[in-house]
Amino acid sequence: ALYIDGSFAAGTTGKFTIPDTGDRLFVGTNSKGEESAESIIDDFQLFSEPKFHPNFPAGMVPSHDPDDYAVSALGATATASTEIMNFKGRDYPADVVIDGKVAGAYWASDFIFGTAEGPQWLEIDLGEPREIGRIYLYMVNTNVGTLLNDFTLSVRQGDEWVPVAEVSNYQEGVRSLESLVGRYKQSYGVYHAEFEPMTTTAVRLDVPISTARVHEIEVLPPATATEPLVGTIRGAGPVLKFDFGTNTSAVAEGWLPVTESSTYSESAGYGWLDAEDLLPTDRRSGYPVTRDFVAAARDDGPVSGTFAVDLPNGRYALAAVSGDLAFAVEPFSITAEGETIAPRVITADSNDAVRSNGVVAVEDGRLDIGLAGEKAWLLNALVVAPVEQLDEVEAAVVPVMDQFAIGSEDFLKGLNEVRPEAPASVLQPTATDRERGYQVFAHETYLEHIHRDVPPAQGEAIEGLTLFATPGEREPVTFALHALEPLHGVRVTPGALTGPGNIPAENIEVHLIH
Repeated sequence: ALYIDGSFAAGTTGKFTIPDTGDRLFVGTNSKGEESAESIIDDFQLFSEPKFHPNFPAGMVPSHDPDDYAVSALGATATASTEIMNFKGRDYPADVVIDGKVAGAYWASDFIFGTAEGPQWLEIDLGEPREIGRIYLYMVNTNVGTLLNDFTLSVRQGDEWVPVAEVSNYQEGVRSLESLVGRYKQSYGVYHAEFEPMTTTAVRLDVPISTARVHEIEVLPPATATEPLVGTIRGAGPVLKFDFGTNTSAVAEGWLPVTESSTYSESAGYGWLDAEDLLPTDRRSGYPVTRDFVAAARDDGPVSGTFAVDLPNGRYALAAVSGDLAFAVEPFSITAEGETIAPRVITADSNDAVRSNGVVAVEDGRLDIGLAGEKAWLLNALVVAPVEQLDEVEAAVVPVMDQFAIGSEDFLKGLNEVRPEAPASVLQPTATDRERGYQVFAHETYLEHIHRDVPPAQGEAIEGLTLFATPGEREPVTFALHALEPLHGVRVTPGALTGPGNIPAENIEVHLIH
């Protein structure tokens, strides 16, 4: 049940527009008096438009291409067969498809039952002749049913419209995103048409039915040939930072590029040894390290690969980051020099990431990183440094994890950062804590944040964890380590839980939150 200022607003699953008349929002559950009923809120998100649009994960709105000719600021105009105006208090005009925003407002054809008729069309006049070779179509993607299904993209040549893309049953193709390979090859609800260069003054979208919804149409110049990004560790310094992505996506300053074409060579000093089925992906949103990655996937699995870095013999600290702004990361493992440093890398949802840490000895002049998954693996970043410079590894990786949490810089606009205050009474380490190098503590509720720079408070030390759950329920509980010195090779191994209906260790999952 959704209540606004104490008044019942809605009682079903879904998305709701909340009026701005209230100053208090309360979300609750009601089991309707059934003793056996279970009340659960799986997810609750509050959006403030136009900062985000619910059709995209927070911070996952793709960036507008600066080479787009189809923008009103360059003199482009848009007309349509029909458009919806003043529908439930909102307008859906044609000209929003050239406003330079690939999410938020959208054009909607007249789909009112009883009056709607097909076909529908949308034309964009570019204002002057332009040489083009690509058209990107951003559809409304609330669900598969709101996507266009059959449509044609055409380019004006003289007095005729010349089709450059004729698409049938697009919705069924999008469902291939349910496959691992498909999710890394295309973006949900974004259609890319590439064709031989043509000079034109206008482009057109035709839809054979009465319903069409489109956020934006980008009309772009022909794609330019891209040379593979090449880097070298020679002279790069002892702290090596690798940014995994595509040959066309941005590389973070001070980071070395890794793409599908980064085959190992002595001149580069790093690269892939035996990786197959590589799928470089750029989500076109977020920060240089978080927006893109190199993945490998097979729908019939398994898949594996090895990434190598030339290093002088010695002990090294390393940290790998894996996350995807659009999908959850499928489980895979990471080894370094044959030693498992992350037996199960996985994220619970999109727009999330996990870091994997390790300390390994290099004895043959080369560090080999092994990646193996039942169906896929994925890397955004890898940082390697001599173990004495562990702090510099941390300094490189923590901002990347923060960037995943933020999503994009747009999230920070208009916000003020408030840092947590240290507790009034800090938990003092015991002799046992000092000997093992860390304190174990927990907040009273797992919903509270545990900030990495704030020491635990007096009274937060724990000897064990207690939780309550009903049969069949998944119940989370958290604890934290406060390091008193650099920690190497930390392992968390659960044992069986005792109590009514003992829970064996194999039924317990342990995940690193931060």
